[in-house]
Amino acid sequence: LYIHISCLVERLIRQVPIENYNNLDQLMQCQENMINNIKRAFSGIEETYNVKINVEEIGYVYDIITAPTEDLEVF
Repeated sequence: LYIHISCLVERLIRQVPIENYNNLDQLMQCQENMINNIKRAFSGIEETYNVKINVEEIGYVYDIITAPTEDLEVF
């Protein structure tokens, strides 16, 4: 998650955000509350770096947060 967020901030500063996310419409319909919570959590980053985190980027953060732990490899 930390690595993804670091890359996310770099992409946004460079103005090249991720612009595609599979099932974006479904995410927006079914996870509106979660999207708002993630937006709120990242509001400090948006203010500090003067960037806007789009819903596609939020989708990838959502995927990382909700991934079953057995899907994550620990080194």
